[in-house]
Amino acid sequence: MKRVWAAGAILVVVLGLSIAGLSFSNHIISDMRGEIEQVQQALESDRLDEAKEHSEELLRLWREHYALLCTYIQHSKLEQVDQSLSVLAPQLKYEDFPQLASELGRAYSQLEHLKDTEFPKLENIL
Repeated sequence: MKRVWAAGAILVVVLGLSIAGLSFSNHIISDMRGEIEQVQQALESDRLDEAKEHSEELLRLWREHYALLCTYIQHSKLEQVDQSLSVLAPQLKYEDFPQLASELGRAYSQLEHLKDTEFPKLENIL
């Protein structure tokens, strides 16, 4: 009977950690997508200082949470997002706005894909 209780306790811990990780990653991805949208809106309205502030916030969010995301998300998926985000600061600095908009779109799409692949759906499990 002790084994059943131990197995039940392990199951509860694993499910709790999985739900916490899913909730955390969804929260971070939503925050980052919001910042990307704000940068895009600022660029469209020619508010370059605001675009720079939001892109710096986006990079800060990414750097702050990257290490924790690495513990349960494949590194190759995170590396793709990291590469897209790493070029934002130089593109903004040198005012390469068409390329910046392209990279923002790619980062947004990669974050959306990351969210979709990490969410436990039947198509992800099979």
